Amino acid sequence: NETTIAEMLRAAGYHTAMTGKWHLGHNPPHGPVHRGFDAFLGLPMSHDYGCTDRPGYDMACPNRLNDICSPPDPTKTDRGCNIGPNNPWKESVPLYLNDDIVEQPVELGTLAQRYASFASDFIRKASGENAGQPFFLYMAWNHMHVPVGNHDPKFANTSKRGVYGDTLRQLDESIGKVVATIDEVGAASNTLILLTGDNGAPDDQCDFGGSNWPFAGKWLAKQGGGTGKMTTWE
Repeated sequence: NETTIAEMLRAAGYHTAMTGKWHLGHNPPHGPVHRGFDAFLGLPMSHDYGCTDRPGYDMACPNRLNDICSPPDPTKTDRGCNIGPNNPWKESVPLYLNDDIVEQPVELGTLAQRYASFASDFIRKASGENAGQPFFLYMAWNHMHVPVGNHDPKFANTSKRGVYGDTLRQLDESIGKVVATIDEVGAASNTLILLTGDNGAPDDQCDFGGSNWPFAGKWLAKQGGGTGKMTTWE
């Protein structure tokens, strides 16, 4: 059974929307608007599954200025870099609005702001035009997956944790804007907000991957997977 929570809630009368990373198929009938969501703005995969023009930082891509879709010096691009022009898919990362590509390659530097704006607009519409009807909003942020550093310039050099900390500060601000919209429309008292994480920090990204300390999750590796993704609950 592949019924999504969005399909269940929409059948129960909820307005539904999603923004962020989907990664469960992007061609109809596999995209979010075919799986219970009324509206979708986001990427059909991780933002390291192809090139962009301003990708950020990734330990596997040390020649950052040339690991872009249109490198100034193609001879200096990294062959093992998923965010550079030599990525295995030979493709750039697209931004979707429902079933349509609206930007390719996506501008990662403004993506968090656009997610927050999309979410806020949905909340206002769901609470205004259809007052009394519940809503479900799922946000799968691309922060804090590598490449990091795709933040508003105002956050640069504001954290003691370097590029990772600067990026995390933008994520914090963006979440805050969505929560503020819930307050604005008067829905705070009957809205449940859940913040979750999936894999924990990768052990191969050093300062670009955060920290799982003091935890050392090994569940994925025990199941036959790699150690690049570490759970934080063991």
